[in-house]
Amino acid sequence: MRARSGRSANVLILSAGAGLCSLASCAPNVDDGVGQAVSEVAVSTLRGQPGCSTAGAEGLSAQLLDELLCLSGGGLVSYAGAPGITLTNPRVHPVLSPAARDGIVRAAARTPLRINSGLRTIVEQWLLYTAAGCGLVAVPGSSNHETGRAVDVDNYSAARAAMVANGFTQTYPTNDPVHFDGPGADFRATSVRAFQRLWNANNPTDRIAEDGAWGPMTQARLERSPAEGFRIGRVCGMTTPAEPRLRAQFVSQTFATAATPIELSPGQEMSGSIELRNTGTQAWIPGTTMLATTQPRDRVSAVAHPSWPANNRPATVSANTAMGATARFAFTIRAPMTPGDYSEFFGLVHTGVGWFSDPGQGGPPDNQLQIRVRVGGPAFGAEVVRNTCEASASVAPGAVRMCELELRNTGTQPWTTGSTHLATSNARGHESPLADRTWLSPSRVATVSRMVARGETFTFAFVVLAPSSGGAFEENLNLVDETGGWFSDMANGGPTDEAIVVRVDAGPSADGGTQNQDAGVVDATVRDARAPRDGSTGPIEPPAAMGCACRASTSAGGARANGAWIALVTVAMAAVRRARRAGRSAR
Repeated sequence: MRARSGRSANVLILSAGAGLCSLASCAPNVDDGVGQAVSEVAVSTLRGQPGCSTAGAEGLSAQLLDELLCLSGGGLVSYAGAPGITLTNPRVHPVLSPAARDGIVRAAARTPLRINSGLRTIVEQWLLYTAAGCGLVAVPGSSNHETGRAVDVDNYSAARAAMVANGFTQTYPTNDPVHFDGPGADFRATSVRAFQRLWNANNPTDRIAEDGAWGPMTQARLERSPAEGFRIGRVCGMTTPAEPRLRAQFVSQTFATAATPIELSPGQEMSGSIELRNTGTQAWIPGTTMLATTQPRDRVSAVAHPSWPANNRPATVSANTAMGATARFAFTIRAPMTPGDYSEFFGLVHTGVGWFSDPGQGGPPDNQLQIRVRVGGPAFGAEVVRNTCEASASVAPGAVRMCELELRNTGTQPWTTGSTHLATSNARGHESPLADRTWLSPSRVATVSRMVARGETFTFAFVVLAPSSGGAFEENLNLVDETGGWFSDMANGGPTDEAIVVRVDAGPSADGGTQNQDAGVVDATVRDARAPRDGSTGPIEPPAAMGCACRASTSAGGARANGAWIALVTVAMAAVRRARRAGRSAR
């Protein structure tokens, strides 16, 4: 693949040193300063230089050439100092494959050669690719000048016959006549890998794949590299610890860190994720690379959620993740029902290989990835103090039964008017056959008339209507907060949907008239005095004389409701007086 169009006389290429030598004797002396970073000027600052030059990155280029020569294993050799060959610029690398080197030495013996471009390192190719005045240039990793087989000959016209006779091809005779390609192996991928290896040696916490492929990750690291060279130079041939197969680096998490507890109510759920970078040599695979519980390993988690692959495996990696790439482990936690603090530790495990924290692997350790969940009391909860209608009472069809239900707030949130309702609960929110016109709706009996704080009690005073069809009826009731859910939800504190029940036996009275008034039964004559439902007044509560909380109402509906309660109380008091007279007569 051609490097660029037009003549190349102005391209400046780094020299590999003088003298014809073998790989073993030449490579270590490429640059006495290899491995010593002179500055921290990033390669990216050299982008878009005027003209067409590789100037500015000589230090890094020398390190890359040194690593490449070592990695080639004798596949690249120098022809510097060969008779008849002149390097037009001190930055030309006189390096070719052995076959191409032999061919150019023979050609120079026949016709003197002026070489103005040879092997290029990846940083040199990047500088030309981004320069302002180079014209068409190949992407790094794809140029012929990175193969170890290409040269640009300034006196190409005179040298053409000698070059072709010794195994070279004038690849682009019209558009790039200076360019010749010789025989030999292709070292483009090795050149890219040389950079990847040096980057990883100098950046162990930001490793990339050493795959020899030029791509966005390699380009981004090259642009961040110091133009004058890394702190650590050649790593090829050096004795270094083996790279761990399993290793991960923490990147971020959406859950609060352990220093800040996650505040949840019992049964409350929260979704989040932990992001990690693969810095080992083993690719991560969904279903195989798992986030798992630690401290101790594989314990059953107190915050396990039904969506987890197992109660000790919160999540698997979201996608195939190569070395250097990042991945998300997304999962949901569910707070335990028992209040308290719960510390959860996680680690990584690769099925069939082992834990990332095993000896010889790279971590993270078992105690690094952590969340802390603090479970308080439920937001909404209640306990029954008194229910006057739990036991059944005989009521004439079409009559109503007066009920009082006293509940204590056991949650952390207050009950509020218009939001906290007494409602039918089995099934939730169904239309009750016992619904009376004083209810807010066929499924909503009443709301609290004031704010009820934690520990306080509130009495719901209401009536149930005996169906005209007759028969025994019971209705389950519970509290629901329109913003916080049903009190029987897992995240809340109850009671259950079946715990509160009111009962009515709609049958004929023993004397054919009004039923037992002491049981809170009111006949149809009294019922007619009750007000119809009025959305502006909410539930009707009895006056304070009946022992429950009340609220004043200034609306017309409220006045009708108070009149209805007066009628009901009058009937009840008359019943009490009759009972007392009967008692005196008996005495």
